[in-house]
Amino acid sequence: MQQINKVAVLGAGVMGATIAAHLANAGISVLLLDIVPREVTAAEGAAGLTLADRAVRNRIAAVGRDGLIKMKPAPFFLPGYAANIEVGNFDDDMAKLKEYDWVIEVVVENMAIKKQIFTEKVVPNLKEGAVLSTNTSGLSVNEMAECLPENVRKNFLVTHFFNPPRYMRLLEIVSCSYTDPAVTAFMADFIS
Repeated sequence: MQQINKVAVLGAGVMGATIAAHLANAGISVLLLDIVPREVTAAEGAAGLTLADRAVRNRIAAVGRDGLIKMKPAPFFLPGYAANIEVGNFDDDMAKLKEYDWVIEVVVENMAIKKQIFTEKVVPNLKEGAVLSTNTSGLSVNEMAECLPENVRKNFLVTHFFNPPRYMRLLEIVSCSYTDPAVTAFMADFIS
């Protein structure tokens, strides 16, 4: 089994951002992605920025990462670990997934949205052999796996972090019907 040196976290809300911080604390390079905003803020417009500017396009992920610095309890061991998190967006940066060993989906708890992200965004860009997981706590992992190609299904499972990840030393691993037992064992060992 491979090593995990780089992890992409899809979804920069509280849970996605704090998972990214927890991984950054371990010295892992993290790519934190989220959607492209639909419009510029008043401050962005006043600064002359448009929806074409990367600062605007990456705003949601950047706000997620930057908010970690002020969060209590602190998700980072040291604030400088924020530098281990690169931000981007689902439209411009999905091709970067080819460089990542583990991709964690942490978007809204909606099966249709998760399946759409997997089929349209993740699968076309996933590195061969990469682990793909979802942070869901209530949706069917088997139903999600059904939308994945067979070669991806064997590396797909739930990695459900409890909130806040740095302080809750709990992580639920749930294999789907297709998960290779060696992948489950590897992830359990890596995460522990």
